[in-house]
Amino acid sequence: MKTNIGTANRDGKETKCHNNYNYKSDPFELRCAKLLKGTLLASLFLLIPLASAHAGANVLTNGSFEDGNFVPDGNGYQSKFPGSTDITGWTVTSSEVAWASNANVDGLTASDRTHFLDLTGYHDSPPYGGVSQTIDTIIGRTYTVSFDLGDSAKSGLYQGPASVLASAGSAGGVFTLGPSAGGNLWQTYSYSFRATSSATDIAFTGVQGIFYIGLDNASVTVEPVPPLALATVSPLFAIPQGGTNRFILSPNNADATVLLDGSQSSDADNDPLQFFWYADGQPSALATGALATNQFAVGPHTVQLVVSDGHDTATAQVRFAVITPATAVGQLMAVVDEANLGSRNKQPLLATLSPAMPSFDRGDFKAGVNQLSAFQNQVRAQVATWDPALASEWITATQRISEVVGGG
Repeated sequence: MKTNIGTANRDGKETKCHNNYNYKSDPFELRCAKLLKGTLLASLFLLIPLASAHAGANVLTNGSFEDGNFVPDGNGYQSKFPGSTDITGWTVTSSEVAWASNANVDGLTASDRTHFLDLTGYHDSPPYGGVSQTIDTIIGRTYTVSFDLGDSAKSGLYQGPASVLASAGSAGGVFTLGPSAGGNLWQTYSYSFRATSSATDIAFTGVQGIFYIGLDNASVTVEPVPPLALATVSPLFAIPQGGTNRFILSPNNADATVLLDGSQSSDADNDPLQFFWYADGQPSALATGALATNQFAVGPHTVQLVVSDGHDTATAQVRFAVITPATAVGQLMAVVDEANLGSRNKQPLLATLSPAMPSFDRGDFKAGVNQLSAFQNQVRAQVATWDPALASEWITATQRISEVVGGG
């Protein structure tokens, strides 16, 4: 399949080059080979993360204060003093708090289920009480703290404003709920912090309130991290080895088997990943799984990997071209032509190499391999003695072509 890749000057005229031209050693054909080589550079690899946030699991224990050794007094409250750990997961700080149930004499009710805290306690004056809990955190990850702050106008004694200092390590701030217009009022507040330690103290302390600062329904969730998609294709052909161009040799002048590899993709949350491969803009997946193989015709291709962790997705694109052995020889000829051989004449090398192109193009792979072998011998004799690394690069390239067509 011939694809126009641009134009080059030939006898003073701009003439079209195509991707499997029978490049020989004349200047026009070498210019075409160089043009093809330049069509796929380092930009052929593109990583595009796509993400949509999802709610993580609550890592805070007993955020609604339902669990623990609750023994209410006749008013439906139980006082807890600094140092108490009777409320499961929590330690009381600063001053006394009142642990309350919905069955209290003041008609106050929880925002979530049946229990809540009044940070003014029974003492109803500063300093107000608080609670704290230490949670495990992952350094560098972002967490969201959420809680409900309450006040009430059930009685003239309880109308706000109510304020609480909410903190996670050094992050957080003071949150204030204005006076209730009537009845029980709960308002949800939240803030985020980035963990700087493997353990973080989560704390709530009353700051302002007229006989009542309600606290309930606290949670800490880790913000999700989308998966990382990484895609590669193989086996690659490049001169020199490790070059940034992505070419894959066809063994038959028609197509090539390409290995699609997404195994280096990862997920920070360790969620199981699903893999979907798409090619050349087609809407249907051509394969699934971290590793897959597919036949690609001679010519340029774009493969997209979509990785999903069940919540978020990420994609990676790889662009590559399947080339014929003759095109690969043309690329090598361009490299030889560009090489700094000093006073040495490169034309004998090009003359030895160029006959392999028409041989491969007409499907005479045995003759093409023999001609590459002759070029290797000439490189060993004329180049290896003064530049072993350059000689090794060229010999490796020809050996790779020979192996692909079955003559290596």
